[in-house]
Amino acid sequence: MRLFLSLRRSLYDRLLQLSQQKLSDMKTGGILSRISGDVDINTGLLQMAIISPGVSVIRLLIAIGILFYLNSRLSLTAISIISGIMLVSFIVTRRIRASLSSVAKRQRGCGCTGQRNIWRNSCGRRLPTGAP
Repeated sequence: MRLFLSLRRSLYDRLLQLSQQKLSDMKTGGILSRISGDVDINTGLLQMAIISPGVSVIRLLIAIGILFYLNSRLSLTAISIISGIMLVSFIVTRRIRASLSSVAKRQRGCGCTGQRNIWRNSCGRRLPTGAP
């Protein structure tokens, strides 16, 4: 939390050091929105990449510890099953990311703007199927 407070504070200090001419060319709402948005994105990234997985690992270790205390054979079985599920999850996630990345590249090439989804672009045209 201190990291993001110092990041936000340094951004505001940097903004205050800009010349009047540069500031007069920019809209105030746009400047504040950009600064707040950048810090919020970094905060969300920290939450998604470090804090949530960390809490999940702690919960998993506590659950396995309790299970090991109750029945060691059952805990070893659970560890092997969880390891297999994690491996399958990583493999599937990589494949999904690769396919979504190729779809995004195809959508960028059509020249459309606005909301898009996996099957249709914003113009309503169906995206081509096949190998990326």
